[in-house]
Amino acid sequence: MCALQGLFVDENGNCVGSIAASSGSCPIAPIGSSINTRCIPGFAPQSSTTPACPGSNTSTFPTTFTCTAVLCPANSNGINVPAGCACNAGYSGLVTATATAPFFTSTCQIVSCPANSNGANVASGACRCNAGYNGTVTPTNLAPFFISMCAAVSCPANSTGIDVPSG
Repeated sequence: MCALQGLFVDENGNCVGSIAASSGSCPIAPIGSSINTRCIPGFAPQSSTTPACPGSNTSTFPTTFTCTAVLCPANSNGINVPAGCACNAGYSGLVTATATAPFFTSTCQIVSCPANSNGANVASGACRCNAGYNGTVTPTNLAPFFISMCAAVSCPANSTGIDVPSG
């Protein structure tokens, strides 16, 4: 938790002070000597208020600031945004921490079924090999975000041709 200490009224009538960490470090981005309630990217600010300094121009003043790590967004996984989020298996893209709400950008997009297969999409696990092909399609977290084992079925004994799809 980050708390204000040394509150005083400046020459403009604003209640100002400095920030101190009660334990560990404060993920608050400092700007000059004035109070800044902006958190570093991936953290969302939270504060409580109390009456401002006597004689100041403001009626309340934030006295306790916390910066809470934002959870990983939909279609991604991980502990939280600052620790790093990865798109779920079967999705491609990135999750990047930002300093403005919602405190991340996500480009996680669902991946379509690969060649020689059909179905809803890779992430759903519903991709099936086309007729004349045998195997599986498995979602992964690494590009191209799936493993496709769909292989053409060989022509059966006592027949001619290379494989079933090509005839």
